[in-house]
Parts: sequence; structure tokens; C-alpha cells
Amino acid sequence: MGLSEKLLLIIVGGVIIFAIVGARAASPTSKPGCTNYKCGDVEIPFPFGLTKACYLDDSFSITCQSGKPMIGDVPVTNISIENHGVHVLPFVGEVCYDKVSGPKSNTYNSTFYFWAAQTQYTISNSKNKFIVLGCDTFAYLNGFQNGENYTIGCSSQCLSLNNVINGSCSGVGCCEVGFPDGVKVIQVDVYSVYNHTKVRNFNPCSYAFFVEKGKFNFSTDYLMDLGKEKLPMVLDWAVGNETCAEAQDKPNFACQENSECHDLQTRQGYRCNCKQGYKGNPYLHGGCQDVDECGDPTLNNCATPKNCINTQGNYTCGCPKSYHGDGRKDGLGCAADLALALTIKIAIGVGISLIAILGGISWVYFVLKNRKFVKLREKFFRQNGGLILEQQLKEHARSTEAAKIFTVEESEEERSLAMYFLSSLKENRLFEILDNRIVEGNEEQIKKIVELTERCLRVKGDERPTMKEVAMELELLRKTKTHPWVNVQSNLEEAEHMLGETYDAYEYGGRSSSTTL
Repeated sequence: MGLSEKLLLIIVGGVIIFAIVGARAASPTSKPGCTNYKCGDVEIPFPFGLTKACYLDDSFSITCQSGKPMIGDVPVTNISIENHGVHVLPFVGEVCYDKVSGPKSNTYNSTFYFWAAQTQYTISNSKNKFIVLGCDTFAYLNGFQNGENYTIGCSSQCLSLNNVINGSCSGVGCCEVGFPDGVKVIQVDVYSVYNHTKVRNFNPCSYAFFVEKGKFNFSTDYLMDLGKEKLPMVLDWAVGNETCAEAQDKPNFACQENSECHDLQTRQGYRCNCKQGYKGNPYLHGGCQDVDECGDPTLNNCATPKNCINTQGNYTCGCPKSYHGDGRKDGLGCAADLALALTIKIAIGVGISLIAILGGISWVYFVLKNRKFVKLREKFFRQNGGLILEQQLKEHARSTEAAKIFTVEESEEERSLAMYFLSSLKENRLFEILDNRIVEGNEEQIKKIVELTERCLRVKGDERPTMKEVAMELELLRKTKTHPWVNVQSNLEEAEHMLGETYDAYEYGGRSSSTTL
């Protein structure tokens, strides 16, 4: 093997050792130096142990037989430090009968006397129940508690399976009864009234046993044969026979740092538990270790997980920069500092003000622009003789209602009359849209007005006549209608001179009178 391969093996081995040591240091369960802390698949935590150097005292000794941990001759399946419970598989009290010799066996479960000798064990009444099976069966539970004897009985009678219900222990085929807490000395006696002679064909045996709650579900098949499989039971355990006050000043006091001592109400001895905010084994030095509440959101009540600060045995909730409060969901939470809140309000106010100012400036701009556009339009109207045309039309019709000028402000429907007029002119049906009273006797004048109108409606501006030219032609048509003999050429010059004065009058704000010839 080369040097590099040896170095690699050393490194890998070191990593494995450090990982094991680190895991044990992070969550110790046995005393230092006690490497053999398992029997089969069952972990043996301190104060229990497999050797004298690894348990608290002889009452916590566990033997390992063929890979199975044992208390005496009773198998152990689990040991809990946090709940102070030992799960075991005790014997079942059983008595069976045959036709000839009567009882085949009469078993009194004297194993419980062994536990009575071990002062730290009692049968848990909150985790177990006492059950009796049979259709010709009664059983007694004889116990000793607080210096006194007591007896509890349970009877189950039935002549057939007709009234026996699977899953029910109401007294027909199966019954169950409670028992006091802190029981140490127990003896179970099982009897039959008629030696099962009346029910032997479907129930030859009587049974009585303790079983962990939730681990047994009654079936009518059990009346014929319960089987040899052992049923689980839970024993409670405690340390010694002293109270916390009596034991805490002694050198063998079991509770270590970051733990609390608790007295028991129904039995002697005490128990140790890690303080709130710690978990682990309170019977070992360094066994109770801090819980990182910030690493699990379900263990803390911080409003913001990232502001959770873990401390020894506890945690605190903080607030982000520029915020204050306790940072808790059930508390004050986090609120912005007054200066920051004021700054935010000022910024919002300034922003809204700027928006309002910009909006106002934009509105004023559009109003002024629109007003300028209106003035330019009015100026264009005056420059192109619009005022002259309007004055002439008023004089001719004596009313502005008789001849209306279409403006940009008119609706689309009104302004579409021009398009309607052009369409009718193009299709040579102009006289169809005019009133007959207007057409009658005025065909020539109407044609000339139509020609003038058509020129006014041309798209190109340089092809349209000015307002002044329109006014002159309309004036000429009027005079020709009134005085047919009037010389057209001379009257054109006269009309031009007259209309020029009128236009100038409107241009400079004055008024002029018109003379009807």
C-alpha cells in the first residue's frame, strides 16, 4: 500500500471518528466512556445502563440477553427519558380448561412482584388499561398503594357469540377497568365460575392482562385462542424515594445543569426535565442543550423569521433598521420610527404637490393654446371677409337663422350637410333637395349660387374664393335680381368699392350702414 493510500485511509477514518464524536457531543445519551449503550435495536440511555459504571444505581440496571434488553425476565422494547416510560412485554394471566381434568393451568402473574422490588417503577394508569377476556371469566387485581391493600375486579359472561361485538370491551366477552396511579405491588387472579363447561366449544380459556392503550383491539377470535404473542405495557419510572428538596443538596442528586426537578404526587421519588428552551438528557452533564427556536418557524413567534435571534434557552425577536417594537406576532410587532415615518409623509406630500402643480401647468397650457387657436381662427375669418359675408347674409335674410354659417364647433351631423350637398350636386339631383318655393322662378340664380358654393367647398385652399369675393358675387346677384337692367360691369366696381369700405369698418372695430338700392 502506497503512502498516498495510507494517508487517505487515515483521513477517512478521522472524519468518521470526528463525525461519531460530534454526534455524541451534540446529543449525549450515555455517560462518557460508555460506548456500549445499545442492546440490539434498543438504545439504553442514562440513568439506565448495561454495566455498573454506566447506570445511576442498581435499580437502573438493564441486562442484554441474546440482543434483547431485559428487566429480570421481562423484555424491554423502548426507554424514554423525556416521558419517563419503559415499554415492556409482560406475561398474560391465563387459565384454560379441558373436559376431563378441569383447569390445565392457573397462572398468577407474579412478575409484578419483581417490579415492586425495584423502587423506581410503577404501572402507568394513564398509558395502560386492565383487560379481562372470556365468556365465563372474572379476575381480581390486587395491589398495594401508599401503605394500603386494595382489590379491583372485572367480570365477563356470555353463553354464545351472538352478543359479542368486535372492538368492544363492554362486559360481554371482554371487559376493561381502570386502576389507581402509582401502583407498585400487583397480583392478578383469574377465575372461572363453571370451568368454561358451558362455553368450552368457543371459549376454553380465561385471560387477564395489562396492555398499552391503543395497542389492543378485541376480536371474537381471541375467545378461542389469544395466542402466545406478548402485549406491550408501559411502566413509569422515577429516581429514588426522596423529594427534590431532600435530594438536591446530596452529592448523588440526579438533575444536572439546565434542568428542573419535579416531585410526584402519587408516589415517592423525583424526576428531572430539561428547562424550557433546552432539550436532551437532564441526567447527564451537558445533556440539556439549547434549542434553536429560530431554526424552526413553528418554535418562535417572530413577525419576521429573519429577525429572530436565538439565545441560550430562549430567543428574541428584533426589528429591521429604522423600525422599533418587540417584533412578535402576539406583541407590538415592528413600527417605523417617527423620523422615518415623518420623512415618508413629507416625501409623499411633496410628490402629490408636484403632480398637482404639473397637472395645473398642463391645464393652463392647453387652455392658453386653445384660446390662441380660437383667436387665430377668428383672425383668419376676418381676413377672408367672413364678417362681410355674415353682414350681407343678415341684411339679405333679416335674420341669422335664415342663413347659418357652419363652424368647427358644429356637430358632425350638422357639418355633414356640406357633404350631402356636394353628393347631390355630383349626382345632378340638386333641385330635389331644395324647397320648391325657393326653386320656382330662381333657377338661374340658384345655379350661380350653387357654382359659388361648390367653389367654396373645394379641398385646395388656392381654388377657393376669398370671403370678400363671395360677398361681392352675392351682392351682384342681389342687385341683378332687383334691377335686371343694371350695368353689370359698373355695378361690380361700385360693389367692390362699397364692400371694401364695409370690410375696413369691420376690420377696425367700427360699424357702417348699408344702403339698399
